[in-house]
Amino acid sequence: MVDILGLYGEALLSFRKKEYDAALEKILAVRDGVCRWPRADLLLAYVYRERRQYLSEIRVLQDCLGSVDVSDIEERKVAADAWSLLGAAYHMLGNARKAVEAFRQSSRWEPSLPKKRRESSNALFAANSVSDYSSEEYQCLYREYRLLVEDMVSYPLRFYHHERLRVGYLSSDFREHPLACFLWALLREHDRAAFCLYCYAGNRGDWMTEKMRAEVEVWREISNNSDEEIAELVRQDEIDILFDLSGHTSDNHLAVMASHPATVQISGLGDVNSTGLESIEYFWADRNCCGEAENPRGYFVETVLHDLRSMICYTPFRNMPEPVAPPCAKNGYITFGCFNNFSKVTDEILLAWAKILQEVPQSRLVLKHRLFDSEEGIGYTLERFRRLGLDASRVEFRGFSREYLKEYADLDIALDTYPYVGFVTTCEALYMGVPVVSLFGKRLGTRFGYGVLKTLGLEEMAAGSYDEYIGKAVAMAGDRELIGMLHGDLRRRMQQSALMDAEAYAKDVEALYQRLWIKAYAARGGFR
Repeated sequence: MVDILGLYGEALLSFRKKEYDAALEKILAVRDGVCRWPRADLLLAYVYRERRQYLSEIRVLQDCLGSVDVSDIEERKVAADAWSLLGAAYHMLGNARKAVEAFRQSSRWEPSLPKKRRESSNALFAANSVSDYSSEEYQCLYREYRLLVEDMVSYPLRFYHHERLRVGYLSSDFREHPLACFLWALLREHDRAAFCLYCYAGNRGDWMTEKMRAEVEVWREISNNSDEEIAELVRQDEIDILFDLSGHTSDNHLAVMASHPATVQISGLGDVNSTGLESIEYFWADRNCCGEAENPRGYFVETVLHDLRSMICYTPFRNMPEPVAPPCAKNGYITFGCFNNFSKVTDEILLAWAKILQEVPQSRLVLKHRLFDSEEGIGYTLERFRRLGLDASRVEFRGFSREYLKEYADLDIALDTYPYVGFVTTCEALYMGVPVVSLFGKRLGTRFGYGVLKTLGLEEMAAGSYDEYIGKAVAMAGDRELIGMLHGDLRRRMQQSALMDAEAYAKDVEALYQRLWIKAYAARGGFR
């Protein structure tokens, strides 16, 4: 007789040792030996996720949720985990609306409050990729999240008399992470005579962590602290301005901001849309991003900042190869490409790309993402193309690689996603000499590509509608001289722009910090 529990334990051990083939064999044997055991289904789903077999994962999760007994507290936890995995799988495959609903279900079934908050954040993050989400739908998600942080202690507003303004940065991404490219200028160039920086780091350290730590006065390790403990730590540090750098991205500590432990609170850089927290006064943007954005208060709870010339300062840390001549100069045809996270690729943007390929004879499209590391991922995407009536014969799928920057040499033109546009990816493409055609809307979260291009004086590469987006990509494809000029000049243009002027950017930001603090002081009282 098969020892089911023993075999399950062996499968779990293999999984934890990252021996996924062995784990798969053992957990399949467990499933063959029992009629119904949701926990075995859940472990199998985890194995499929690590093997990047997302369709198999979804099928197993659906089986799991169909057999779970939600009247049992332990199986409720299994259901919560299963819904969370399902949300992540749907998001990976580009079905953001289904992902949002799965994460909401996970939050409802999850008994742990911190995990409920995490799943609610996951839902809000996935919503960034839903093209037709209304402001009312966003506000509903915001209300759900606020209910989960109501128990956080709300500190009374206080002003402090410090010789230097204390600015705290809160994140779990003080590491080799896209955020580092935007944060470095603020840490490296800050005015040490006027500002004292505190970093509240919720991540394990790496080489980038050590570089950042060396630039600030106070570094707090918070990875083992609860949100309540972190909020109290911020309060004891008497922080004047607290900047949340995560929004609703993974491993965030937004609940800390719900306590309002600092005098002035800001969020941004790490996420593109509102936190939904009324305890955060401001959301980070700039005059170019804001532009003609329609009714940002409909989508934002915070006041959207628009003082800065550029909301970011880009610092490349990887070994960036030199830009090269566009491949069309040698092969005679145009290669479009997108290296953005494929979860951002909606059906609408796929249809736009298909139209571009149709109107540019012999052109190719390169798509790169870890989804394409597996045959299942490629197969699913091909089926998605067929469902939309698209021809994939001129599309090349590439999987994950550490040396992906070299592959920009294979692109003539990069195509941005929508509504969740590229940010670091856009900067990388431009720095590698590849022009980017970006689509923007009236929702602020769709306008960051436009803001980057406008800062560079290249707003003609940004489009306000799908038709214009297609037209601009096709027109650029027809101008080989322009493509060649941009490939040779974009890096220099970036280096000489506000996007990479670290000293000026830090001064602009610190002047803004001072204005925000003075405004709060003038509006709400004096020192106490």
